[in-house]
Amino acid sequence: PSQVYCTFTDITESKKFEQTILQAKHKAEVADKLKSAFLANMSHEIRTPLNGIMGHIDLVLANDLEESYREDNLEGLRIARGSGELLLSIIQDILDLSKIEA
Repeated sequence: PSQVYCTFTDITESKKFEQTILQAKHKAEVADKLKSAFLANMSHEIRTPLNGIMGHIDLVLANDLEESYREDNLEGLRIARGSGELLLSIIQDILDLSKIEA
């Protein structure tokens, strides 16, 4: 007489766990894409008006103004320009970070 041995292992729980992990991974990937898109959009929305402000400051600084106006406002315009450059740099860093993470 021949003998046959069989072994069965229930892998239902393993498959459920694997499916849960895959769903969590998918959700994390979607969330990451949404975050990157949000950062890129916000960066653009902030930079656009800021570039307009910076451009106007540059125009004022480049033009010959009346001496009294120039003396009274030149330092303030330089401070505003420097602050704008710093803000643009921060926004660019945020955008770069969102690109790296994507």
